[in-house]
Amino acid sequence: MSKQRTRMMGPETFRIIAALFVFLMHSLSRLGTYYGPLQALVSTGGVYMTGFFMLSGFMNALGSADRDFTTAGEIKRFLKRRLVSLMPLYLFLAVIHVIETYGTKRFVRELYLIPVEFTGTQTLFQSMIKMSHNGGTWFISCLLVCTVLFPYLHTLIRSCSTKSKVLWLCGLYLFGVYALKLNTYLELTSLYGNPFFRLLEFTIGVFAGSLYPALQKSRGYRVVCSPLVVLCAYLVLFWSLTSIVNYGIYNGDPVSADWLVIPLFLLILCGSANMNVPSFLSGIVGHLGGITYGFYLAQFYCFWFAKLIAERIGTEQTSYQTLGIALVICLLMAEMAYLCIQKPVRAYALKHMESKDER
Repeated sequence: MSKQRTRMMGPETFRIIAALFVFLMHSLSRLGTYYGPLQALVSTGGVYMTGFFMLSGFMNALGSADRDFTTAGEIKRFLKRRLVSLMPLYLFLAVIHVIETYGTKRFVRELYLIPVEFTGTQTLFQSMIKMSHNGGTWFISCLLVCTVLFPYLHTLIRSCSTKSKVLWLCGLYLFGVYALKLNTYLELTSLYGNPFFRLLEFTIGVFAGSLYPALQKSRGYRVVCSPLVVLCAYLVLFWSLTSIVNYGIYNGDPVSADWLVIPLFLLILCGSANMNVPSFLSGIVGHLGGITYGFYLAQFYCFWFAKLIAERIGTEQTSYQTLGIALVICLLMAEMAYLCIQKPVRAYALKHMESKDER
């Protein structure tokens, strides 16, 4: 178990970086923070949601490499474990949003939305993204779609040859680029919260995870998976994102940059999958990676609290001090969510499932 944890430190680091960039992007609209020469890079923070879906598919494929999803029992076990990780905190937030609207005109609408909210199917209704908490929890709805379909994707992909996997991966990438170009040409609604487009990104990650064992056996493995190559991929990613903003290529829709970021994210994920970090950092990286889910959701409230504190202490809302306060609050809320909701609920549910399996 510890070995698996160590070899996943590279992707966990990517998870943390992605969560941080999303936080910084949100600070632009919530606090009005100005980042100077990094403003263009921070404004593209939404592209890391593509990386998040690819990472999820990649990690699921690696973690399920030896699992056989041809039986209903194994599929149920997988889905129960994933739902236990995703749903408790999401449902808690959904309930909070219903309570918040009590006594207002929105309360009846929130009650009417409960069946959709509590099943996480709101992203299937694209116009609903601006209602309630959906503008911030759309990714959970998309992830639930990906989770339900993963066992079947995994079974199909396992049966493919290495060459077929490479061709499928390239084909999905090209189709995704085509879909985005078509979407822009016809001036359609953004695909940012579209569950089927996010499923495409997730599936690319699954193919990459399935191909990783073959990559490990290849001659170029040591070159591709070297720290220098991964570092260069990050630098190229940051530079290219800054450039497409400065040169007017980026239209503000995060998924419009998928043509650029998907190959770089693949290089980062595959290149860092087997990398170690210093032992004194592994625990920190592992824990921070574990609370990123709560960190995303805490952004509903951390900026509001930060502005309130900034007003009380006489600090400008746009200052870096307020940004630091928001970051600390977000981390504390994520930690509380992990300790009070995610960890105990997951432990209880897994214990219950194990005892049921023994019977």
